[in-house]
Amino acid sequence: MESAGQDPAQGFRDLRERIFEVFAGMNLSHQRRLGVAVSGGGDSMALLHLLTSWQPEGMSVIAVSVDHRLRPEAVDECRFVAEFAARKSIQHAVLTLDPSSWTGNLSAAARDARYEALTAWAHGESISMIALGHTRTDQAETVLMNLARGSGVDGLAAMPGLLCQNAIDWVRPLLTCGRTELRDYLAAEQVPWAEDPGNLSDAYLRVRIRKFLAENDLGLREESLAMTAGHMQAAKRIVDHLLRQTITAGVSVNDIGEYRVKQTIWQLDASLRERVFAALVRRLSNDRHPRRTQALKNSLSALADDGIATIGSVILLGEASGDVLLVRDHRRCGSRDSAGLWDRRWRVGIPDRLLASCVLAPLGMDAAAALVGSVDEMYSQRGLAATPALWRDGELIAHVLDDSNADISFVYSRTVGDLVNGPGQC
Repeated sequence: MESAGQDPAQGFRDLRERIFEVFAGMNLSHQRRLGVAVSGGGDSMALLHLLTSWQPEGMSVIAVSVDHRLRPEAVDECRFVAEFAARKSIQHAVLTLDPSSWTGNLSAAARDARYEALTAWAHGESISMIALGHTRTDQAETVLMNLARGSGVDGLAAMPGLLCQNAIDWVRPLLTCGRTELRDYLAAEQVPWAEDPGNLSDAYLRVRIRKFLAENDLGLREESLAMTAGHMQAAKRIVDHLLRQTITAGVSVNDIGEYRVKQTIWQLDASLRERVFAALVRRLSNDRHPRRTQALKNSLSALADDGIATIGSVILLGEASGDVLLVRDHRRCGSRDSAGLWDRRWRVGIPDRLLASCVLAPLGMDAAAALVGSVDEMYSQRGLAATPALWRDGELIAHVLDDSNADISFVYSRTVGDLVNGPGQC
């Protein structure tokens, strides 16, 4: 662990005020516990230390660290945070992940698993707000990384200061603070921190960009790039407003979670049309991040040619009227999460005695085919296939269209309003 010596420089009052102003604009009356994600690095340690001097009456700060089990040093880093938290009389938790099932890009898989674990932990602890230690330096790096990928408004808007997702407010109070400024603060306060060796490795694009920002003579500085992110966020709010209006006017959701897009979608500007489908696919697939633009374009092209297309875990079905039906792929449905939602979409009420002997799983195509005719084709076979059902040894015990058992309930939890508000607006 590193520990900086005493820095005689003073003047950190402005830093504290900037952090506290972030929370001053929020309604915290319902917040009783504030979670703080702390890796042990300089940024998150500065955040935790700053928040120890800011605790509104009736609110407690709780630190949480995540061990991805990717580096042996992580155990010591989590222990280091726990010891610091104990000295400050702050409750601390460690979440240990299992990377054995992760596929694809390791960094992305670790990030998604981390947020899932933090979400489950927060729900279990009755915490509805978690503070993250991303800084202005991180924001500038993200802008350049996304620029290199050819991103548009959404990518260049980078990280929002506040994001609501899965019933949790994720707040980033340090987006006006640079990494150097925070380490100066830690030095002055004699607060130690841990340094991840990965932050020095040129194997990572973010590290190479960080060095470029420090050395370039083009005038590219983190302050100006962070300003660009702010301008793009303002532009994104305008675009999102238009998107919400379009979805409200042209999209409906039925009681089994099928999204119907009116045929007027094809009269829209192509860019707006793609945004509508991107928002719906993201919401229906439970993705934390939108699908790449080219993948979406390919799926819409396949839909126009073949009348059916798949993107991720969502199936797009063209109808003779020109409407498009979006349904969840039943083969990709999830289980019940920490909030009690099945596939993050359905509220399911089942007595424990039945759960002990039965399995909650998708209805599936075969069982759905037998039900479609009984409801005058109100629902599609694929849509019904992705609904929850109760099974025992291969026998169908209960499903969403069966209301004969008052002890069992299946309620779709989303509305058009949820589509309009989506991640970041709830």
